[in-house]
Amino acid sequence: MAGTALKITKFFGQAPKISPELLPETVAQYAFNLDLSSGDLLPYRRAEETATLDKVGTIKTIYPLFTPGTGETKWLHWITDVDVATAQIEGDTTQRIYYTGDGVPKVTNYSMATSGAAFPTASYTLGLPLPTATPTATVGTFAQKSSTLRARDAGGTATITTSVAHGLTTGDYVTTTTFGGTGYNLTNIPVTVLTPTTFSYFSFGAAEVSTADTAGRVDIAGVVSPRTYVFAYYTAWEEESVPSEPSAAVFVKEGQTVTVTGLPTSWSHGAGYQTTGMKLRVYRTVAGVSGTEYYRVATIPLGGATSGTYARVGTTITVTMTAHGLDTDDHAALTFTTGTATSGGYKVTKVDANTFTCVDIASGATSGNVTRAADTVIDDVDVATLDADTILESADYDQPDPDMQGLLTIHNSMIVGFFGNTVCFCEPGKPHAWPIKYRQQIDAPIVALGAFGTVLLVLTEKTPWTLTGNNPGAQSLARTDFILPCLSKRSVLHIGFGVAWASTGGLAVYSTTIGTDYLTKNVHSWNTWVQEVTPTALVGEYYRGRYFGSDGANTFIFERNDQVGGHLVETDLTFTAAHYIALTDEFYFVNGSSVHLWNSPNVGPTTLDWKSKVFTTKEYINLGAARVIADYATPEGEAAIAAENVLITAANAAMIASGEIGGDMGADDVGVLTLASSRLTPLATTEFTAVFQLFVDKQLIYSNTITDDLPFRLPTGYRSDTFEIRVATTARVRAIHLAETMAGLRGA
Repeated sequence: MAGTALKITKFFGQAPKISPELLPETVAQYAFNLDLSSGDLLPYRRAEETATLDKVGTIKTIYPLFTPGTGETKWLHWITDVDVATAQIEGDTTQRIYYTGDGVPKVTNYSMATSGAAFPTASYTLGLPLPTATPTATVGTFAQKSSTLRARDAGGTATITTSVAHGLTTGDYVTTTTFGGTGYNLTNIPVTVLTPTTFSYFSFGAAEVSTADTAGRVDIAGVVSPRTYVFAYYTAWEEESVPSEPSAAVFVKEGQTVTVTGLPTSWSHGAGYQTTGMKLRVYRTVAGVSGTEYYRVATIPLGGATSGTYARVGTTITVTMTAHGLDTDDHAALTFTTGTATSGGYKVTKVDANTFTCVDIASGATSGNVTRAADTVIDDVDVATLDADTILESADYDQPDPDMQGLLTIHNSMIVGFFGNTVCFCEPGKPHAWPIKYRQQIDAPIVALGAFGTVLLVLTEKTPWTLTGNNPGAQSLARTDFILPCLSKRSVLHIGFGVAWASTGGLAVYSTTIGTDYLTKNVHSWNTWVQEVTPTALVGEYYRGRYFGSDGANTFIFERNDQVGGHLVETDLTFTAAHYIALTDEFYFVNGSSVHLWNSPNVGPTTLDWKSKVFTTKEYINLGAARVIADYATPEGEAAIAAENVLITAANAAMIASGEIGGDMGADDVGVLTLASSRLTPLATTEFTAVFQLFVDKQLIYSNTITDDLPFRLPTGYRSDTFEIRVATTARVRAIHLAETMAGLRGA
């Protein structure tokens, strides 16, 4: 045979299940430390150590947060299996995250998580407990008021002046009796308040100037309705709890003032919650055509009573109280102990941490002392001012189960988790709220959750289930047809075209196009899978469309390929935790207490190792010449090694300065350091070579180091039809040619 006998291009990884003789043409017996995305044998770069972690023990989870302004990475890390989820929170720039697996479900953000050592340093318990206090409602008595003056303009607007403050609110209904003049006495008429002692309403009759009238009487009118009150906790992160038990019902006419007391003044639910800046939201029932709803009538700080001073100019009252805790539109029950301001309930406008203003319908220039009741709301809110934006929404905002795990962000602003055989959903857009009514039960213990598109995949100890739906209250539950148990929660991974996980016969996969199947069925049998991987210990992470998996002792990269179904590459790194940052295309992993950047651009290449299938020829031949076409020198490779040498030089200089380079017998414990050695790292070489090996009849007959693309001679004196080729190098290999003669290579 004068021409090229073998020409190997378009390299693939390994497929352990297939006999070496039956492998597809360029699928390998083994492939090690190489990137096959281009079809060439391209060595990955070595890993670069980027951080040291604080916690003692086997690190099982890492998650990055980034320093605002500098972008410096701060690695949150745990020695437990933790799942981290993010939420769509409008305007949030604090890097808030939610996580399970480290005790009860928790929430933190950058400033809390990085406030000390061993990130995350601090966190809050996720969700809010059920309030244990119950409010008390007391209806204020409305005393009949006597008039002093009456008047009516040409448009029919009557104005009444009372002898004392009438206590009405615009929109209240009144009944007026025993007034002189025509048309003033009416039943259930709405009023508009003008001053504390005047109000107006529409009255038929002739215009009349202000006239003395002491016989008129004014009473509250309208329908008597039952009313109850509840309160809910409300955090500085705008999270609201399930409401308290309702107060005993009171019977009220609109316009009567109700005083709500018995509200808590301190936190009584233990440590771990976000109590700084916590408030209470108070709601009352309002009957409507579609049923009874709770409407918010007040928001007050959670805390003790405060006292201070006030000054009034006209109708504006400015109150000064140290750390009043109020925000604009919050409610304050104010008692003015001196001066002439009217005690009662006020909606406030915050000026600063120690000052707020409110409006008293009375006017004047007075000042004095004032106190704010901490456990009291004075409700004189007109029902007409309550709107749909104030309706209580948190009636089902249950705290998550303390054993919930597997937190996962899915579509439509939902986050899911599980405990036992139960799937849990948060209220969309409310990661602190986990309504019990949304829970779904599966027929087997749940191991993990995955998501693909709008499908939630529930992986169990038996058969996977799917949940589909755009809101948690309308989920369709279905069992898949393939028994594919999940053997490792940490192996579950979304890899673009589906969700993969470690199962009994290989990596399993779910997608909406193929359903459930074995992803690695073309490369692994049930036997080879458990021989090469410990599925129960497998940790999986995404990397450039590939599944990057390690069981702590063995590590592989699986890539789906339409031509051969998929192939594997092994690598010499091992990890117990990993994280892929998609924005920067960076794969970080943990080995021991160090975080490493895989395939770092700052260091040189690893040594790849690739061995071909067993090639058989039609006739017995003697392969006498070969050529390894590779990039033995590239600017990119030399630049990477130069950059690495800069790092090595700096590290060596620091070690020399510390005086701990070793090298002397007795300078270190025997066994820790080779005698007469040094801790200094040698500089990396910029020379790229390749070791080429030829196997004939499965025996190694030739091995040599190659430094260029030139053809080289192989041994003579044999004839065979069974050949294997192995290449180990730090260079990029583009092709391997073999022929019987040197002349045969020239035609390659």
